[in-house]
Order: sequence, then C-alpha cells, then structure tokens
Amino acid sequence: MVFYKRMKTENIPGKPGCYLFEDGGGNIIYVGKAKDLKKRVSSYLSRKGLDQKTLVMLEKAVSVDTIVTRNEKEALILESNLIKIHQPKYNINLRDSKRYAYVMLTKEESPRIVVARKRTEDGDYFGPFPSAENRDEVLRFASNLFKLRTCRRLPLRVCLRYHMGTCTAPCEGKASKEEYALQVKDAVKFLSGKNADLIADLKVRMAKHARHLQFEDAKALRDRITAIEYLNEKQGMETQRTYDQDIINYIVDGPTVHLAVFNAKNGVLSSKDDFDFDYADGFLEELLLQYYSEQPVPKEIILPERISEPMESYLSDKCGGKVMVTVPSKGEKKDLLELVERNLEKNFLEGELEMQNLADGAFRRR
Repeated sequence: MVFYKRMKTENIPGKPGCYLFEDGGGNIIYVGKAKDLKKRVSSYLSRKGLDQKTLVMLEKAVSVDTIVTRNEKEALILESNLIKIHQPKYNINLRDSKRYAYVMLTKEESPRIVVARKRTEDGDYFGPFPSAENRDEVLRFASNLFKLRTCRRLPLRVCLRYHMGTCTAPCEGKASKEEYALQVKDAVKFLSGKNADLIADLKVRMAKHARHLQFEDAKALRDRITAIEYLNEKQGMETQRTYDQDIINYIVDGPTVHLAVFNAKNGVLSSKDDFDFDYADGFLEELLLQYYSEQPVPKEIILPERISEPMESYLSDKCGGKVMVTVPSKGEKKDLLELVERNLEKNFLEGELEMQNLADGAFRRR
C-alpha cells in the first residue's frame, strides 16, 4: 500500500518546523519546512495539485518524521542543515551546476596568466566567467594589455609576443622584477573588477610620466586607460554601485527548471551559475536556501517573484545586514532579469540543437 493512503497526521503538531520523508531502507529522501507542520504534511494526503516529482517521492516514502522549531526562520536554518547532512534524493541537487572555467595567475616568480579548469593548482583565481567567450576575451585582453607572460616555461630568449609588444619578456629581464610586479598588480585589479581604482592609479602614473617628459610611457598608459574604458562600455555592466548583486531568473520547460544566478561585483558582471532540476512547488525558495548556504549573500538579490518574509530575514542574517530583495517591474534591474532569461533561452536552444545533431549523427550511422 502506498504511503499517502496510510499516512496518519493526528500526532503531528500544528507548529513550525521540518518534516522528513524516509524510504523503506531508512534513507531520508525529502526534507521540507512548514509554518504549520500538521497542515503541510496533511496536504500530501489529497494529492491535489502535487507535481510529478512529489508524487514519485510519495510512492517511495514509507514514513515521515517531524522536528519542531520556535519559528519559520529557525525551520529554514534547520532545513538547510538537514539537506547538507542527508542530501535527500528528491530535494534540489545543486552539485550539478554548470560553471565556466577560471582565469588564474600562477604563483611563479614571474606569474603567468592561464585558463584553469578547476581550482586545484596554487594560484590566484578569477571567475568563473559568465561564458567561455567572455572568459577567453578577458584572458586575451588581460595578457596583452598588461603584457604578462603566457608561456608554460620561461624560454631562453624572447619570443614573438615580445616583438609584438604584448609581453615585457621577464625571461631576458627586459622588465625588472619591480616593473613586472606592477604589471601583475594592475592585472589583479582588472580581473577583480576594480576598474575604477585601476583607471585612477593609471591616470596618476600617466601624469607623473608626463611631468618627467616621459611621453612614450605616458602614451602607453593613456592607451591602456582607453582600452579598459572601452571594455567597460562594451560589457555594459559597469555601474556606480559599490555593493554586490545577484540576479536570478528561470524558465520552466515541462518537468524541468532551467535557472541561472548572475553575480555582479560592484556593478560588474563577474560570474554565473546554471542549474537544471525537476520542477517542484516552492523550488525557488528551496534553491535560495541551498545556494546561499554555500555562497556569500550579496547586498541585493534581484528576483522575478516575491519570496516569504522568513526567507528574506534568513538571507539578511546570512549577509550580516539587511538584504534588498528586489522584484523589478521596469527599468535597469528589469533589464538585468531579462538578460538572464535571454541567456537561459540561448543555452537551452544550444542544448536542443546539440541533442538534435547527436540524433542526426546516430541516424546517419545506421
């Protein structure tokens, strides 16, 4: 006999807390929270309006346990901890997020700038980036503009990049250790999104060179400033904000949710997470709970819909100050939500085309 037909709720208290469904092997397969445990668990009995994923979970469940908390916020915290511990099969799984590779500055005496697939080597990592194209563009821009080496091993003599003016050739000491260290310092500011600070520093150094009649050096810095300002304009994400934002949006395709989190540091788009998971009622708050149990909470989160007051309070506690949860209807922030949605649609379309190409290839091979 399936669980929902024999579940008894008489002894479940009508208080805030968490409920835990278990299968026949004693494994916790789903953890949920509720303002009123009795009402929430009882709602599973009717089966009305339940999504397919929940119905499948109920077919596997043989018992339910509850833990009472003092309020909804405590229930949120407990739910987060229980999901971390038990990793229930039917809760959202965020381990399968798609993140693009990092740019890394190595810890060598003359650091080089490279793509890093995973954070396994000793170095300073930047990213992950919103797309592979964005990552590659930033890598080319940073290595050429700040004239950092990209070679795996220091050659015995200067290479073509030195003659092209895109490397200062630390291999032959064309740049002193101090000069190369300054190049690295500038690159770190750029890769960290601190372009306003970097431009201000470059302008001070440019003026100093001009005062000392070092016009060639001053021109090189002026060109560097112009290039950085151009990239800021091209990216279209540079703002006057001095705080971090996350922009979160999703599309639902049948039983699957495609969701993305764009992270903006001081107004500059810096990284992105993509998640695909089975649709279930309340998936947005469950994702927020799990995602921010592992990630820092920014000062502002831009969402396509409202979330509960306990969730807002939980996020503020995690942030260490009041979090602005914004659901824009127009303006720049609405444009950012639409940007995330367009990226989701693009990724989804590319995925469908890839599957179609694979299917066509399989058909041709028969």
